[in-house]
Amino acid sequence: MKNEVEFSIKFKILILVLVVTILLTISLISLSFLLSNDFFSKLITKNGVRNVRLYSELIHNWLEEKKEDITIYSESEVMKNRKWIKRKDFLTDKLSKTSHEFAYFFVADKNGDYSTTQLKNAGNIKSKSYFKEAIQGKTYLSRPLRSPLTGEAIIIVTTPLKNESTKPSGILGGAIKLDQLTQYLSKFKVEHFNSYSYIIDKHGLVIAHPDKDIILEENILKASTGGQESLRSYFVEIKNNNSGYLKYQENDKSYYLFYNKILGSDGWKIITQIPNSYLKVPLMLVRRKLWVIALIAIIISAISSMIIANNISSPIIKLSDIFSQGAEGDLTVRANFNRNDEVGKAATSFNKMMDKISDLTYNDILTGLLTLSYFKDLLKLDLQEIKEKDKGQKVVLFSMGIDNYEIINDNFGHYVGNKVLKKIAYRIKHLVSKDIYIARSSNEFFLYWETTESTDKFEELAKKILAEINRKYEINGQVVHVTASLGIAVYPDSGTTSQRLIKNAGLAQHLVAENSSDEIQLYSSGMEEKLSERMRLEAKLKSALENKQFLLYYQPLVNAKTKEIESFEALLRWYHPIEGMISPSKFIPIIEDNGMIIEIGDWVLREACQALKKWHQQGYNNLSVSVNIAPQQFQSDNFLDDIKTILKEIDLEPQYLELEITERATMENLGHTIELLYDLKKLGVKISIDDFGTGYSSLSYLKEFAIDTLKIDKSFVTELTAQGQNNAIAETIVNMADSLKLNVTAEGVENKLQVEFLEQKKCDKLQGNYFSPAVPKIEVKELLQKAYKQSI
Repeated sequence: MKNEVEFSIKFKILILVLVVTILLTISLISLSFLLSNDFFSKLITKNGVRNVRLYSELIHNWLEEKKEDITIYSESEVMKNRKWIKRKDFLTDKLSKTSHEFAYFFVADKNGDYSTTQLKNAGNIKSKSYFKEAIQGKTYLSRPLRSPLTGEAIIIVTTPLKNESTKPSGILGGAIKLDQLTQYLSKFKVEHFNSYSYIIDKHGLVIAHPDKDIILEENILKASTGGQESLRSYFVEIKNNNSGYLKYQENDKSYYLFYNKILGSDGWKIITQIPNSYLKVPLMLVRRKLWVIALIAIIISAISSMIIANNISSPIIKLSDIFSQGAEGDLTVRANFNRNDEVGKAATSFNKMMDKISDLTYNDILTGLLTLSYFKDLLKLDLQEIKEKDKGQKVVLFSMGIDNYEIINDNFGHYVGNKVLKKIAYRIKHLVSKDIYIARSSNEFFLYWETTESTDKFEELAKKILAEINRKYEINGQVVHVTASLGIAVYPDSGTTSQRLIKNAGLAQHLVAENSSDEIQLYSSGMEEKLSERMRLEAKLKSALENKQFLLYYQPLVNAKTKEIESFEALLRWYHPIEGMISPSKFIPIIEDNGMIIEIGDWVLREACQALKKWHQQGYNNLSVSVNIAPQQFQSDNFLDDIKTILKEIDLEPQYLELEITERATMENLGHTIELLYDLKKLGVKISIDDFGTGYSSLSYLKEFAIDTLKIDKSFVTELTAQGQNNAIAETIVNMADSLKLNVTAEGVENKLQVEFLEQKKCDKLQGNYFSPAVPKIEVKELLQKAYKQSI
């Protein structure tokens, strides 16, 4: 009879699990079909618009490179020579190195008479628009045309030629082959035989196309060949919008057309045609996978049901394994059985025994403080007593974390890290009264006590604890600096249970750590939302570098005497495609915490050096660039080699690169800092101490550092107009730098009074919005040209 009842239960479990699984699987599959269809439709159009926008930017950059090539050639010394033979040899040599992108180069005098690399005295182009624009001093890109010399489809790029006079003495031009533009365009093809991209001008004339025979021959508004007849009804929409997409039907087949305006052109647009059938392939694959998953889920459910029904002995085997783990010394193991039989009773007895053993080990081995588990038990009991007796007392709980403790372990080793924790515990114990319970967990310390005092009193104690902890630690001849973040939760305002108080104090502490160290924070509602915002940003950051969402802005540093721009500071910015520009104060602390700062910092170094190299090639040869270096980068073993590699790859002289390092970074490991600064100085790279006056540097250490510049923190510059302490601080920094034969830069200069004060104190360089805010790379050249015009 017993076996029959047991079989009946197993049969019911099996049938129930199978029926529920099948119904749930079918429901989920149906819902997934509906959601995936909508999702992929939106994803396809979004990606198509994004891709064609990227293609247009690449085409724009390709054209800008050709214009820049012509401009660079025009500024060479050879082109300033009026002898045609030398000019022709120079241009012929450049023509051979342009990968056949130019058909030929030509030079015209101011009357329009011109000669090409193919033919001398080729005629007169004075009436041509590309001659008129260039002779007026502009670099100009012509409309598409047929070459009168070769008959090829081309576009002309022209730029003025100047010698000693500022007025153009002629023009230099290059004929770009449109079939080369088509070849470059072919790189953007979607992997499908019937998809391609092409370019039209503002009138619909085909400029670049996989079918080279229709280039400059077909107009999608007028032509009837090439299968473009149905496009005429859509061209009005393409013409009137800068970017977008549309769907059209042709010969019983549907296509997507994605289009985008090409910047810097006269209304050119790139169009990408993709068959709708190709875009539906991912959806079909997803549907097939969902059916496979559904089948697998049903099979697994059937197997699981049989296992659940038949494996009656598994609880006994599992309990035996748990007993063995406990016997081997694992005090955290517990038997989680919700049963009323003998197995459940044995599990309950085992758990009680392990709880007793765990309670006997309530002291932290390293520091002698309470373990966190015992700390929680005491707190729970005290809270229960307060509630029962209704004493009306407060319970104050501190959660204190040591900032960047991992860096201490990495730089000094775990032995020194453990010594620091022991000294911190010692300082706390000797600072607070004996009725305060103290516990440690990893690099976090917890304190609680009962009190009737006001908030001011325990905030004052928190400040004393931080001040005591922040004093330097001397361990085995090494100096270690520590900062901490402290969060406070108070019963009953911040929570009524031990778990809630510890959690909320931790939230307050972590919120301090995100914003600034060496601070305290009393828990208040809404902190969870602030931390969730950080987690959301951190998730987006993981793909920001890969998706090229980071960019650099550049703020000029001017000579305090001449007001000429001598260098630029590269400043990291994050432009998210949906949220727009995100403040550095929000994302930089996150990438410093999660380690992304090293990879992103390397990108910033390389990007800034490449930009500087380009400015040098444009004639701004004495310009330099400064880059902020995070402590994690500076302390990296590969930092020096990375600098050498970047300089070598970009072919940049080291003296034009300046690295800005915070005081805090230099004090992390003094031996490493002194050696690395010496090696960088030997390499030729310039070094400045950023935000000087806010950290730990002393005169004795500064004498040992191989540095070039002290940078006065903007917090001291902001209040210079008032008669106060900051005036004296700024003046002291300038005098200190002068005695050490160092340069001084003041950042955050916002008004004329600050400029005059800093000039009077003989500050070397000035930086701030008074001269210019940070600008994107594309505006730097305009800024330099404006500064040059003002200087003359």
